[in-house]
Amino acid sequence: MDAEPPQPEDLGPRRSRVLTAAWCAGAGLVLGSTALICLGLGVVSGRQALAIGMPGVLLLLFGLITAAIADPTSGQRLGFRAGLRVGALVSRWQSVLRWLRRRR
Repeated sequence: MDAEPPQPEDLGPRRSRVLTAAWCAGAGLVLGSTALICLGLGVVSGRQALAIGMPGVLLLLFGLITAAIADPTSGQRLGFRAGLRVGALVSRWQSVLRWLRRRR
């Protein structure tokens, strides 16, 4: 059985997701750093720094999570490969169990 995973049509969507994630993480880093620097210099109060820094933290987390999640094409490819491995393992176990039954 010569089964191969489906080939991706276009890698563009993955690149756009990575760029979006990088921009979000960068913007979050800038906002968070700005809040800490302004708080350290005494330019803003603690509440104001929190108001500036909280969206930065959310942007940073969103960017990191978006970068870590696989796109649908990669997910399908990985799922297909996992299915092939499980199928091969089940086939091996079935042959071992048949062999053990015949030995008895």
